[in-house]
Amino acid sequence: MSTTSSQSSGAMRGNATSGKSTDDTIQQTLASFLAVPQKLMQINIEAANHAFNFMNRRMKSQAALWTNIGQFSDTRGAAEAQRAFLETVTKEYTDEMTQLTDMARKNMASVSDAAASAPLPGFLAARTS
Repeated sequence: MSTTSSQSSGAMRGNATSGKSTDDTIQQTLASFLAVPQKLMQINIEAANHAFNFMNRRMKSQAALWTNIGQFSDTRGAAEAQRAFLETVTKEYTDEMTQLTDMARKNMASVSDAAASAPLPGFLAARTS
């Protein structure tokens, strides 16, 4: 009787150990598998922050234009202020598009890297074996 109880407790310990290993493997696999959606979420947050910062600068610039135009009593000065504003805004939008293009290129590379390390094919093969 004591032999049976020691054998069953030994078997239970072996199952608990392999269960923990399986749980760790599953958690690691899920963490790797979720790397792509997490990366995409991070990219969306960064892009939104970038867009809001750009809009904030644009609104401040627009407010400064109207403040500047309001100080002129003649149309010539107001027209010159608007011309200078349009020159600046064109440069700022060009710079912004360059930054967005660079950010998109970098983000595509990081998503590709995360997708390449996702263990989906190996995970499916292990599940079917």
